[in-house]
Amino acid sequence: MKQMKFVQTLPLIMTADELETMQRQMPITDPASQAAEEQLQTLIRNGLLLQIDWSGEEEQHQISRFLQTRAAALAKGDITLQLEEQRAYAAAENEDLERGDHVPYLLRFFDKRLKKHGYTISLLDCGNDAYYVVLTTVEQAKPLRKTACEFGPFLSLQAKKTKALFTIYCPSCRNMSVWELPINAPFPADEQCEECGTIFSDADSNLLVSYEKDLC
Repeated sequence: MKQMKFVQTLPLIMTADELETMQRQMPITDPASQAAEEQLQTLIRNGLLLQIDWSGEEEQHQISRFLQTRAAALAKGDITLQLEEQRAYAAAENEDLERGDHVPYLLRFFDKRLKKHGYTISLLDCGNDAYYVVLTTVEQAKPLRKTACEFGPFLSLQAKKTKALFTIYCPSCRNMSVWELPINAPFPADEQCEECGTIFSDADSNLLVSYEKDLC
């Protein structure tokens, strides 16, 4: 994984015109002149990168609108995408997904269709409970996904871990219990051992016993 400053990755996720505009907003030719966090927030404000909470979209069709807009910018307006938005959102509802599963479901749905047009979704893995979504061409994604910046690496959807596997061996009877949850979802409240009734978590979802947590 090649280590780069966040500012050095911008040519891989922006058009030349967008980069020139941003250079006028802040002197990004000098990486030390602005904090990386400011640069990231500038991209989010300008719609060049989409930040979404793990629990879901703030507005309906937020993801699909971002992808349509970015694809049009990268293609300089000469593109008509068939993302099947209505089908995507209807399918997400019909799948009876758990809270936290909607965003990865929609990203995978749209990415499959974007690739038919030569585009793909990458995620900046900042190590928190949000998704940081960028759209590039398939060719641009290859070097981008080999880099990591101050915030973390750029990943494909397939490489992004979205689930947390909790394993508890009951301290009283040694019975094993397993929970698969969205990666940043709280542990269920008032859980207990099915065999002996030992309390595992309280009403506020605080774990009261030792546990193992694996990402998958």
